[in-house]
Amino acid sequence: MVPDPNRRQVSFPKLLYPLYRDVEPKTTQQWLLGKQIQDGAEGLWRIHDSIYDLTDFVSSHPGGSQWIEFTKGTDITEAFETHHINNVVVEALLPKYFIKKAKTSRNSPFSFKEDGFYKTLRPKIAAKLKELPHDVRKKSDNVTDFLFACLLVGSPLCCWLWTKNLIYGAASTVILGFILCGLSICAHNYLHRSDSWRMYLLNFSGFSYSFMGRLSNLNRKKFTWDGVIPFLLPLWMWYLSGVFLPWTLTVWLATIMISSFFLMLFGLTAGHHAHTNFFEGDIPRDEFLDWGIHQMDTIVERVEYMEDHFKSITRFGDHALHHLFPTLDHAELKYLYPTLLEHCEKFDTQLRVTTFYNALISHSKQLIRKWPNNFREK
Repeated sequence: MVPDPNRRQVSFPKLLYPLYRDVEPKTTQQWLLGKQIQDGAEGLWRIHDSIYDLTDFVSSHPGGSQWIEFTKGTDITEAFETHHINNVVVEALLPKYFIKKAKTSRNSPFSFKEDGFYKTLRPKIAAKLKELPHDVRKKSDNVTDFLFACLLVGSPLCCWLWTKNLIYGAASTVILGFILCGLSICAHNYLHRSDSWRMYLLNFSGFSYSFMGRLSNLNRKKFTWDGVIPFLLPLWMWYLSGVFLPWTLTVWLATIMISSFFLMLFGLTAGHHAHTNFFEGDIPRDEFLDWGIHQMDTIVERVEYMEDHFKSITRFGDHALHHLFPTLDHAELKYLYPTLLEHCEKFDTQLRVTTFYNALISHSKQLIRKWPNNFREK
């Protein structure tokens, strides 16, 4: 399903069509500018129907300063609700930064009612987390660190192997690309949490942790040190392998391309692209609906990743729970399924599952789908 050419939202008619979606060039700056105008945050931060000035809180935000800096001038209700599982402390602190009530209604079809699916699930998850082993997150750290070590050792070795045997060189490049892909997805595990050096590992793949922020602030000409990280890998490969620099750069680019292929493959099967998922143009359950239930309608989980932590953290596994509670570590998510499934049954919804190969087929069906899914009948 594609955006309506008449510039209107089909699934949620009251949701304003993005102001500058069709303005060329189509950039992040254009999208953010339109969002700032339509969100009614008045240059500050909007949460539900209130305006807050979080300027003085930026430097002390436990989750890092960039999340608040990048969202200035927008409605951050969904991010606020989902990034704070235990809201007692946060909600007690928030009134300190209150400015006034918003003049306009929220430009969003999603709700967070106290007796709704998401707000009643959150305290259950918070209680379950207290029962988990205190060092469970170390599992993710260990996997991430292991892949990083493999990248550091394997990258110059890969260059050296090319000088000895073309078959060994080609095979090692594919393996190195797979390792870089896994490391990049592992870094995704840390993006929504408090600042950590591991989140910058994403940059080795050519992406950038702070890319969105820099795009929205290009007029400031601000240089950030993490922009250098992608180029550290070829320098490392060249220095340790002693291979001719142009050939090192060739191997590095080939590794990036192979990593991107695997990243695309796992990304397309992460759960968002199934033909049975909700997309713009489909018929939603209601004109306004619980944010958590909508997440369940937009994701189909890969069943073979649900009990395998290594596959989960390196292939976008446990994706439904990750969307519902993005600040949680992937090592924690597998313990939460009984709570989630019991809660889904109470609210007459379900966690839909599929396999990796069926997800690929379903993605192809989605590309040719021309009929709307009717979630109102489910």
